[in-house]
Amino acid sequence: MGCNVENYNYEDILELLHSEKYSSDLQQLKKEYLAKVQQYLDAKKALLDIATNKDMRFKLQMEIENAERAIKDLYSKREQKIINRAIYAARSDFRLKDTTNMLPKEEIIYNQLIELLISSQKNFYSTIEQSLDSQPKPLKAPHRTLKFREAVPELLDLRENKHGPFQANDTAELPEELVKILVAQNKADVVD
Repeated sequence: MGCNVENYNYEDILELLHSEKYSSDLQQLKKEYLAKVQQYLDAKKALLDIATNKDMRFKLQMEIENAERAIKDLYSKREQKIINRAIYAARSDFRLKDTTNMLPKEEIIYNQLIELLISSQKNFYSTIEQSLDSQPKPLKAPHRTLKFREAVPELLDLRENKHGPFQANDTAELPEELVKILVAQNKADVVD
């Protein structure tokens, strides 16, 4: 597959989608390819802006829409594979963590999903154990104090408790699952 913008076309985008769609493994997706896809779309949109022929405008519009649809399908296929890997990793207690061919941002999502699934699983089993006890014990997740780097809208924890909204430099005590996500997204820092 060529990486030259002049040679990069809709068929190359379809080839990326086809490769992802018909493989059970997550396919390698180089940043250069993503840059070429964006350059291709930008070039087509620029041509659409200057096109005066009605048929040419229609053809360009359809090509842009088809390319954008193929990109959404590509993302959807990758997302589903990452979710499946996270489920498998959570069920295997993190012993089989596989980030092969993930983009850096996909790897962050993958790790957050694993943590969320493990936490949810523990909460589920804890709920079962509590229902067997004669005296139920309240679920209290460990909390940590955060200082926010930026404004953050209202959040829900795993028990659907509301937290926030928060402004930059606010501090708050939040459940561990929210702390991990906010710190990973560089929206807050842990205060010890």
